Amino acid sequence: MLVFVKYRAMAWFAMLAVIVLFPLISHAGIIVGATRVVYHAENKEAELKVEATKDAGAYLIQSWVDTGDEKVKAPFVITPPLFRIDGGEENQLRIIYSGNPLPGDRESLFWVNVRSIPETDSEITNKLQIAIKTRMKLFYRPEGLGNPPKDFAEKLTFSRSGNTLTVVNNSPWYAIFNQLTLGGKPIKNAEWVAPHSSVNLSLAGMSGNQLSWKLINDYGGASDPGSTTL
Repeated sequence: MLVFVKYRAMAWFAMLAVIVLFPLISHAGIIVGATRVVYHAENKEAELKVEATKDAGAYLIQSWVDTGDEKVKAPFVITPPLFRIDGGEENQLRIIYSGNPLPGDRESLFWVNVRSIPETDSEITNKLQIAIKTRMKLFYRPEGLGNPPKDFAEKLTFSRSGNTLTVVNNSPWYAIFNQLTLGGKPIKNAEWVAPHSSVNLSLAGMSGNQLSWKLINDYGGASDPGSTTL
């Protein structure tokens, strides 16, 4: 039996329910070498390392890029799109843009998917094979745009109207929240703000006027904190 599992809370709950019913042989030996990919247009390609730990068995690795709905493929080619990897080995995925020009004054967001499928042992019965899919953001950064400045988190603007918080991003980069809190409590559904765009977030049931936030940088870490009083 083969089950596809995403790194989301509900998927893990579903998997735990399945484990109760079936014996499980764990395959947890694939490491993807980043939490996000930044595609600098002037470089013509981006790379992503996939590595199998020394004690891992054989895996089949399948990779692709989509536009965000997990169905429509994005204008990127990944090579190799499908390959076998054994314990202790590593391989580089090359991501190449292959479509029409994207906006040149701001980033565009896509999603990289890396699915690792463990080798099937035909001699073992009653086992559950789990294919783990790692899904991460891919930012297409136009030529000449450059990287976000260190004080990027401070450039967002916030305003409150009743129980609604409006976040404005006037920059050409995606603002991805590591955290966004009001009075020390996290604000629900605070994910990101697209370039030159705004989002409205509900503050229903929340009190306080001290707003604090951190963004996620190109390396997957958190930025210096920003704060303001609403």
